[in-house]
Amino acid sequence: MIAVKIECECGQHYAFDVEPVNGRMGTEVACPACGVDGTPAANHVIAQQLGPPPPEEPVILIPAPKPKTAPEGAVPLPPHQTQTAPATIAPAPASMGLKINKTESAPVTEPHKIAVSDRELGIVSREQAEAEARAKVSWGDAEEDVIKYLMVQRFTVQEAKDMVGEMFKERMVTVRATGVRKIIIGIGSCASPSSASCSFCTSA
Repeated sequence: MIAVKIECECGQHYAFDVEPVNGRMGTEVACPACGVDGTPAANHVIAQQLGPPPPEEPVILIPAPKPKTAPEGAVPLPPHQTQTAPATIAPAPASMGLKINKTESAPVTEPHKIAVSDRELGIVSREQAEAEARAKVSWGDAEEDVIKYLMVQRFTVQEAKDMVGEMFKERMVTVRATGVRKIIIGIGSCASPSSASCSFCTSA
């Protein structure tokens, strides 16, 4: 068995084990996300793991013997001709007819496709995927990385871009609000010693 791992053009990753037939896939395989045929990519992975085929044995060509030529001055004799009687063809009996056996072609069966479950591919529900993407945004992951994660979870490109854009806007608002709150608390902490000293002078 050979472990085959494929990355589709849509960004989907999937893997499976297969027993090659003549160094190639015995059946077709398709991307579970977009349905694109992944058989050529699987054959390429199998060829890389099996290595190049063994070299063919060299073929030695032996030249044919040259025909013998008559010596100079010799008169060639005409070829001997034998007279043969014309062949007679007996008519076929009337009861016998020409029979043609018809062979029925075998039905063409479609190759079986290897089904890979969502759990094996790491696909979760849309709600859980949205929560994971929001957590990635809060952790500081790049916007492109979060979009790719949602596309792997079977979100369309436009859905992933719109959702991640809103998440980054919300994160920016939260960061600004936190910064303003810390500035106000810092100003209040700096003003407290001054007010305390003023009250001490007044009481004195």
